[in-house]
Amino acid sequence: MAKSGICEICKHYSEDIHRHHIIPRARGGSKGPTIKCCPTCTYQVHVLFTEKELEKMTLEELLSTTQMQKYIQWKIKHPGDYRHKKSRRIK
Repeated sequence: MAKSGICEICKHYSEDIHRHHIIPRARGGSKGPTIKCCPTCTYQVHVLFTEKELEKMTLEELLSTTQMQKYIQWKIKHPGDYRHKKSRRIK
């Protein structure tokens, strides 16, 4: 069930926070660690990375990638719940 709160990726308030598995459930992460994540950040994580890539990352590694750093900088300037343009890599 969705709740309101602060997204652990973009640090913005959202009315629609979900628990997001760091390692995808389909890759064995159903009992693994989760983070509180807004729909916009959840969407962007899955646009930028495959499940195979995500299963090998910790949260710290995910957030430190160049792609996520660029996205987070973009999200700071564009707070709110909406989807970033669909692209595999932010240039």
